[in-house]
Amino acid sequence: MEKRNTKLEILRIISMVLIVLSHYVMHSGYDIHHLPVGFNRYILEISILGNIGTMLFVLISGYFLISSNEIRFKKLFRFLAQVSFYSITIYLLLIFLKIETFDIKSLVLNLFPITFKRYWFATAYFVLYLFHPFINKFLNSIQRNDHLKFILFGVSIFYIFCTLTTMDYYGNELVYFVFLYSIGAYFSKYKDNQFCKGNTSFKIMILSATIIALSIIMFDLIGTKISYVGNHSTYLLNMYSIFALMLSSSIFCIFSTMKPSFNNIINYISSLVFGIYLISDNKYLRSIIWCDLLKNNKFFSSDYLIIHIIVSVMIVCCICLFIELVRKLLFDKCIFKFFDEKIVLLEKKYTVE
Repeated sequence: MEKRNTKLEILRIISMVLIVLSHYVMHSGYDIHHLPVGFNRYILEISILGNIGTMLFVLISGYFLISSNEIRFKKLFRFLAQVSFYSITIYLLLIFLKIETFDIKSLVLNLFPITFKRYWFATAYFVLYLFHPFINKFLNSIQRNDHLKFILFGVSIFYIFCTLTTMDYYGNELVYFVFLYSIGAYFSKYKDNQFCKGNTSFKIMILSATIIALSIIMFDLIGTKISYVGNHSTYLLNMYSIFALMLSSSIFCIFSTMKPSFNNIINYISSLVFGIYLISDNKYLRSIIWCDLLKNNKFFSSDYLIIHIIVSVMIVCCICLFIELVRKLLFDKCIFKFFDEKIVLLEKKYTVE
């Protein structure tokens, strides 16, 4: 089994921290645009980096999966089991604690979280993974220049035009994931690409980060006169922004071109981080974690905001990481030891030649 480059596993961990950081703001129960323009509001706005984390996750997937020609059902079933475990367990636990009330519709929705999009990222990623051998067959069958043209056409339509016009051109999360995946695949296949050469990616990272940071200030200042503009201060941080794409791609390039290293502990921690998302972004737990327990919005005007952000994000990540570790050691081992042989047969049957 090929060892994972720890540099990219560190990036995966960083990506999850960015997602949790974003949830600190987005699930606080308070619209930060109601805050007066100033330092605290700016810190909160610049913290909405969840889309950057999500884009990095998909880029990493494209980088690693492009060489795969099979659906690894063991991985797929573990993914389904993990998502379903948290969806139904959290729901039943909150019913037991009398925080939620039982009803059949909610039970069905939580029993099939992928089908009913209880976690939008999990649903989109599940479909992407199902089709990745076929996407790979297409990407591996075309010449390098055609691969690049495919990416450039997609970027033009789904990122540049979207940024300029605010229209999504009938795209959805899955469509954007496919193009992000193809970019990660391109970086994996053609490591000598110009984007990742020398300090080009570092310059692009600085440029895109600066434009995003300055745009927030500009939107805030204009928003003091035109409230509609101020309410869209983080526009260039959305998942369809060309500048968000530039930032995430350049960060990915920097990490992927570092000298590879291998650390089993970090790699194992990286394998657990998806559980952080499934717990902290659970529909029922969002307000409990961020509003009731951590009381985020109480600190939005505080001099201790930055300290509260750092401590809160660290606490959530560490506790969720520990819960996922326990689940993996107990639940996965008990469930999957009975199915490994049958899963291997399925994998052979659905290999894409």
